[in-house]
Amino acid sequence: EFQYANIIYLDAPAGVGFSVRLDGLWNYTDTEVAMDNHAAMKEWFKKFPERMKNDFYAAGESYAGTYIPMLSALLVDDESIKFKGMLIGNGCVDDVLNFNSLVDFNYNHGFIDERDHRRPKGTAHDVQAYKRIEDKASQTAKDISYMMYEVDRNAKDRT
Repeated sequence: EFQYANIIYLDAPAGVGFSVRLDGLWNYTDTEVAMDNHAAMKEWFKKFPERMKNDFYAAGESYAGTYIPMLSALLVDDESIKFKGMLIGNGCVDDVLNFNSLVDFNYNHGFIDERDHRRPKGTAHDVQAYKRIEDKASQTAKDISYMMYEVDRNAKDRT
């Protein structure tokens, strides 16, 4: 017997990615995004009430490491949705942890030398020091990204 799952993809906040925002309001707090996502889930379940009997998991990556726990806090208290848990991949959850992992990433990819890699990790001061190293190390990538943007923009201007 086959079992099926539904995947709901939310572009959040509205206006990023492939989503559109027509009212011109582009400033959001994380709390507003969580409430909007919760409202979207409620609307989805209104449209597909037969799915309300299914277990529901919230998942995300990157900055969803902030959004998913906030949405999950709302879902835990919402008895109309059978919320069972959350999953976060490569999530932005804590600046110190995130920046410290960037140190290893940058070292393993040859962006920083062994001296910078060996610096103590874990304090806010160290995070700021590594942030400066990260900014310097990624300047080449930023320059390449900007050049690609310019090539794309110029190509569009010619068509």
